[in-house]
Amino acid sequence: MAVGAALAGYRPVVELYMAEFMLVAMDQVVNEAPRFRYMSGGKVKVPLVLKAGYGFTAGWAGQHTGSIYSMFMGVPGLKVVLPATAADAKGLMATAIRDDNPVCFFHHYLLTLEHGEVPEGEYLVPFGEAAVRRTGKDVTVVAIGWMVRPGAGGGRAPRGRRCRCRGHRPAHARSARYRDDPRVGRQDGSAGARRPGDPARQRLGGDRR
Repeated sequence: MAVGAALAGYRPVVELYMAEFMLVAMDQVVNEAPRFRYMSGGKVKVPLVLKAGYGFTAGWAGQHTGSIYSMFMGVPGLKVVLPATAADAKGLMATAIRDDNPVCFFHHYLLTLEHGEVPEGEYLVPFGEAAVRRTGKDVTVVAIGWMVRPGAGGGRAPRGRRCRCRGHRPAHARSARYRDDPRVGRQDGSAGARRPGDPARQRLGGDRR
């Protein structure tokens, strides 16, 4: 129904509540909505937002506590976003509604219990741009969703071990296109995320995606 409404010119936002409920509509989410624009040569738009929660929360069954957003990141035509703050949630949702392609909007259940500042008025967070939460020059920590807060404190040593981290720069990858953002690479921006064939990947046992 939502795909049809999008094809008819509406911009539906579907509240699925739990990400696992997408699994019972995989044909529409993966094989229908993301493909219409490509198969029509760009003549047909499908401005659809699928909103769902993910992750652990106490007292829920195992079927409703998964982090399955990565299953949708490789689907052509389907965009995936994960907010980490209240401001992200507002800005990413506003951008998702304005997008002419289907967007999966995943939010961690525990983030709904947290408070944060939200900009007033119209506020958009563009897709494909990482947010640098702290600056440093030695280590880059990339995190999404719920893991952004622990990632911002990644310089702390595990219990029982000693280490020294002179500076790290957590980058919050807010959408699935973050790999093209130079801010996820070195601090000086001279290199983005590593590509297949890079020496670092070869030393780790070959090119793996």
